[in-house]
This record gives sequence, structure tokens and C-alpha cells, in this order.
Amino acid sequence: VSLLLLVPVTAFVQEPAFVVQQGHSAAVHLKKSQLSLPWTPPSSSPESDHSSIGKAQEIAQFALEQGRPNEKEISAGVVHVYRIELTAGQFVHVTTDQRGIDLLVTLFGADGKVVVTIDSAAGTQGAEPLYWIARVTGSYRIVVQPLGEKAAAGRYVIKVEEQRPAIEPDHQRVTAQQTFFEASALVEQKTKESWQQSVAKFEISLASYRALGDQRRQLTILKHLGYLNSSLENPKQALDYYTQALSVSRALDERLTTAEILFAMGGICSRSFGGDN
Repeated sequence: VSLLLLVPVTAFVQEPAFVVQQGHSAAVHLKKSQLSLPWTPPSSSPESDHSSIGKAQEIAQFALEQGRPNEKEISAGVVHVYRIELTAGQFVHVTTDQRGIDLLVTLFGADGKVVVTIDSAAGTQGAEPLYWIARVTGSYRIVVQPLGEKAAAGRYVIKVEEQRPAIEPDHQRVTAQQTFFEASALVEQKTKESWQQSVAKFEISLASYRALGDQRRQLTILKHLGYLNSSLENPKQALDYYTQALSVSRALDERLTTAEILFAMGGICSRSFGGDN
């Protein structure tokens, strides 16, 4: 089971030596020998793939605007940087639809610091959603890169779904997203205590997504809770969460996910309640 990985890192943005004018779709391609990075790459970590930014052989920079989706091909060693202008108090919802490649998506704030890093359980297919409310006016960057140094080429579409003044549900959504990321970071610590803490945070995030009516995120969290409780040897709780996930999965007509949940539930029943028969 793949879980989202969030690694809190800090980088400082310097003004790049190349600039793409707003409204232009053409990219500026530079080889590493010509490159003045628009940020300082985060330090390498055994739990992070962020170090691949600094190893990029090619970086392309694009403008990102609402109503103008960008479809691109990307492969290992390539990093795409999208520049988006936000004003203080503005809510932005960006999706990165993966089409045959697993991507890491990082939002850098106007101050150059990493705001959030997203790699959901979508794998090589499906959307990586990003939600944020700008705290200050300025230029933000969304960095898209493949996971793994040997990733085969694939395509993706990045799109600004919404960009508007924030309203109360937007604050709730951003808070739920942040709690979800915190829970996921605890999972990566791989200790019994951290997993127990992760369960508590996932439950808080789940309540928020239920209030927002976001069934897809509910499904993701319920699967994580089922997996974690099973790993923590809480089979009854695990089955309860998987049963809830099954209901949501069927409501969304997610047939493959439904099959995966049923398989997981069967494994729990066999291990925990099957005896020797």
C-alpha cells in the first residue's frame, strides 16, 4: 500500500537568470551547465526524493494561469517549474493529472520556502490535488518532477482549477490537507508510536473531509486507516474502516479500488479470525 510522503524541507528562491513572460506557453530549456537554479536544492535525505531537483539535467520554466491547462511530457532528470501570481488571501486549487508517470509536486511560497509537497497514492495515473491560500502577494512556483532517477517518460496535465478570494470552506480544506500531510509524515517514521499518532491525525482529517463532502479524499484516508490499524494489530478497527471505505468506493464506482479493499478485508479475516481451518 502506497502512502503519501511529505518531507518538510526549506529552500530559498533566488531570481532566476531566465524569465518566462506571463501568458507565454513556450518554455525556456537550459542544460545544467547553463543553469542558474531558481532555488537552492534541499539536502539529500534517505526518506526523500527531493535531492533529484539538484541533480536535474534540464529545467523548463512555464507560466501557469487559470483557464490555460499545460500538457507536458517529462522524464527522469527533468524538472518543470510553473510560476503563478497570487495575491494575499487568494485561494488556489491546482491539479496535476498523471498519465503514465509518478510525480512529486512541490509548492514554493513567495518567500522561496517550501509550502507543501505532494505525492499521493495515485501512483502513475490520476490527479495530485493541491490547495493553498496565499498569505502574501507575490510569485509562487510549483515544481513538478518524476519520482525516481530512472523513471520512464510520461505525460501529465497541470491545471488551475480555481483561483479566487478564499471563503471559509477553503480554510477548512487547507487545514484538512495539512493535517493529512502531517499524518502521512508520521507514517514514514515507521514506529508503533508514530503510526498511532498518524491514526489520530487521519481521523481528524477524515472528519473535515466529511464536512466538506469530499468523498475521494475520504476514501483515501479510510484505506490508510484500515491499513494502519491492520498493521497495529487492531483487526476489528481495520475492518470497520475498510467497510466504510468499501461503501464510499462503491458510491464512486471505483471498481478496482473496491476489489483491492475486499482483498485486504479477506486477508485480515483470514489472519485474525480464520483459526487453523
